[in-house]
Amino acid sequence: MKNKRNLVISIVVAILVYFGVVYVSDMALSSNQRHHFDRASETYFKLRNQSKKVKSTLLVENDMKAITYEVGNKKNAQINDLWNKGTITPNGKVTKTTNFSHRTFYKANQVENNKYLVLEHESARAWTNHFAYFSLLSIIYILIAILIIRIIYVRNRSREYEIALIADNLKKINAGEEINPIIVHDKDSLVPIIQEIHNLNHVVNDKNQNLHLLSRRFKGLVGHLPVGVMLLDDKGNVLIHNQAMSIILGHNIENTEHPFIDDIKTYSLSRMIERTLRKNKNHHKTVNLINNDKFVDANVIRIAHSDEDMERQVIVILYDLTEFKQIERMQGDFVGNVSHELKTPVTAISGFSETLLNGAKDDPEQLDKFLKIINKESKRLNYLIQDILELSQIKETDEDNDKILLDEVLDNITENLAPQIKEKNLTVNSFVKGPQPIVSSKLLIEQIVDNLMINAVLYNKDGGSIDINLNHDEIKNVLYIDVEDTGIGISDDEIDRIFERFYRVDKSHSQDVEGTGLGLAIVNDAVNKLNGTIKVDSQLTVGTRFEIKIPL
Repeated sequence: MKNKRNLVISIVVAILVYFGVVYVSDMALSSNQRHHFDRASETYFKLRNQSKKVKSTLLVENDMKAITYEVGNKKNAQINDLWNKGTITPNGKVTKTTNFSHRTFYKANQVENNKYLVLEHESARAWTNHFAYFSLLSIIYILIAILIIRIIYVRNRSREYEIALIADNLKKINAGEEINPIIVHDKDSLVPIIQEIHNLNHVVNDKNQNLHLLSRRFKGLVGHLPVGVMLLDDKGNVLIHNQAMSIILGHNIENTEHPFIDDIKTYSLSRMIERTLRKNKNHHKTVNLINNDKFVDANVIRIAHSDEDMERQVIVILYDLTEFKQIERMQGDFVGNVSHELKTPVTAISGFSETLLNGAKDDPEQLDKFLKIINKESKRLNYLIQDILELSQIKETDEDNDKILLDEVLDNITENLAPQIKEKNLTVNSFVKGPQPIVSSKLLIEQIVDNLMINAVLYNKDGGSIDINLNHDEIKNVLYIDVEDTGIGISDDEIDRIFERFYRVDKSHSQDVEGTGLGLAIVNDAVNKLNGTIKVDSQLTVGTRFEIKIPL
């Protein structure tokens, strides 16, 4: 549109210039003609008294006419009309009349009273003086004007296209897109601008790449944090969050911008965020999430990138305390159970020893009975302390590169349990398969096998059997431990609880079975420490089978 307007303006200017040149040329020609007529007329008036032949020759040479005019005489109507209009003056000045094709000059000189000699000279105008020459020049001008206008038009269109490309490239730089190349002559006035745009594009691309890299690093860092992180703008819309936050809140958080109340349903936490947004104060509190009953350490912090930054943001950090709460609860339960389990043997030892001191020691029968009870309870106390120490050793064990001979482990454990096995008349069938030694934690492997064997002996029937199989699968690099007994068995509703500390299948905690209730808890912790799995199959009065898989 702009280019068309410039085209119209160029055409109008060319036309105006054409008519201006023609007009100036015509005025110059008129001045020259007037000067020539003025000199010729003066010469004629000076030679007025010469012969008729001389005057006639002068008139012909200068293309003039001599007219005698008497004032008031209407014989020559044209001269009379011009005289009355003042076009012809009696003072000897040159005057003229003009039409499109020619102009006529007049000059009057008084010869007698009220009688004047009027000289008349008719001259062609610029376009009629040499019409063919004028037409040729006009055609040449028009062609040159068309050529110049065409060049200007094409140049303007090319310039507009280049400017449009520059503007488009600036938009692409702003949008972070690749710019289009612009080809111009090396002396073009746009070269410095185009060079600066290319320099700007390189600078912006470098900054965008750095920002993109920083953004990826930041998101990667936030994404791998073990705490839940959520960034909000000053209106409470979620800008950034990590996977840990989704896990803690118990549902997937949308990646698009949305209000935080869509994700946070716990009133106390929502209130903390709203207060921080309103009052610009940080808040910290332990919160129990209502949707998944998790405990979190919640920090809501107002952040600003600078003192002048009016658009401040809020970061919400949630640290999952559920496991710690569970550990606290388990520690409390453990302390209570330990206290209960320790109380029984300690009370028995203290009570019977006091009875002996009070005189029962003088009765040989009572002395023997009470000493057996004290011995039994002291052994039970010793087993309990040993099991508690084993539980603590599991947590402290980090070494898993011991070379272990499975035959040796199994023989030692069987030998240690030989008195109890013999007492119950049990048959032990042991099998060891696969290459040896294996590489793992010797302490943990021994604890697993030992406690499973003890459990199989204590809860077995008299005359029963125990099958233990240690199989090292070299291809999968896995150790399989299978222990099966013919004992009292476990009911289906108790299988999920047998790995709890101090839990025993005999609900009354009968003293007939000399167990501490920690054996299977030790097995479970040791297997978990080795990243293994446990499978239990059991049937009441038939027996129980433990299948353990430990990656090496």
